[in-house]
Amino acid sequence: MDTDIVSLCEQFPAAPRYLSQVYLILRENEPVVGARISERLHVTPSSVTQTLKRLEQHGLLSREPSRGYTLTATGERLAKHYISRHYLLERLLVDELGVAWDIADDEAERLQMVLSTTLEHHIAKRLGHPDTCPHGNPFPGSEREAYLLHAPTLTDSAAGDRVRVIRVTEEGEAVDGLLRFCYEHRLMLGSVLAIGTRNSTVLHARFGDDDIDIPLDFARHMRVEPATRSRAAEPDAAS
Repeated sequence: MDTDIVSLCEQFPAAPRYLSQVYLILRENEPVVGARISERLHVTPSSVTQTLKRLEQHGLLSREPSRGYTLTATGERLAKHYISRHYLLERLLVDELGVAWDIADDEAERLQMVLSTTLEHHIAKRLGHPDTCPHGNPFPGSEREAYLLHAPTLTDSAAGDRVRVIRVTEEGEAVDGLLRFCYEHRLMLGSVLAIGTRNSTVLHARFGDDDIDIPLDFARHMRVEPATRSRAAEPDAAS
């Protein structure tokens, strides 16, 4: 895999980001269209169009009328490896070095291209082989993948509910200010919220001894479970 990654990145440095996003969009059962990738990666639509065409020429993507772009077998293999490597580095930066969520995401992207498989295995062992990134997004093929992907959003909660935060979606990570908001308000995985009222822009909640107003644009990207659910039943429940 190292040879594949080095060779591809030398020819096409943008490939890891694009393949990863295509995989993550497909994993959410959404069609892969240029506008969605442009929004997530903060690049122009014309750049997205050119890059997707190049990936198709490299045999990493194909186009289907009903779903837009999809990954070839090689493209999917590389995408899964990029994502797992990125998540692992995020966990290293957050869990071991205390780096803020939003900063860790950017730094992991820079580091993943120079990480060897040997060091990757050592990091995974050191961290206890985590199955999610710091924001709760599951490694491809992990045991809890389906559970985390299909958990309800925070906006599905009703006044009076007590819910536990278990994931901030990949799409949400691209929303300006969301990861910083979570970090500054200490809304980490495992945080329990008592849901209050809401208006057209914010959801009011009680978090510990504090009242917190969560913008609805953020809340719709946060996945939760009932606080009464046993966390012991879910492996690697991050705190």
